[in-house]
Amino acid sequence: MGILSYIVIAIFLIVTISYWIILESFWSGLGIGILVIFLLWIAFLPLWIARVKKHPHSLAIFLINFLLGWTLLFWLIALIWAFVGKEDK
Repeated sequence: MGILSYIVIAIFLIVTISYWIILESFWSGLGIGILVIFLLWIAFLPLWIARVKKHPHSLAIFLINFLLGWTLLFWLIALIWAFVGKEDK
């Protein structure tokens, strides 16, 4: 497993346990933890696509996505950029 997998697992556990304590319900905490991980996956979808396609500019796509991805415009730009371009051979 890569470091990214450990980060995702840590975020999931922290969110789940935190909301379990706050809401006093394990299932609500688990549901919110799953929702947070799903939303993070959607937010970084351009990065995942660029990494799978071995895009030569995946670092730039990550930076645009991380720094400006919270705006829908730059998220869409990063998503389109991840799909276009040559694969790195």
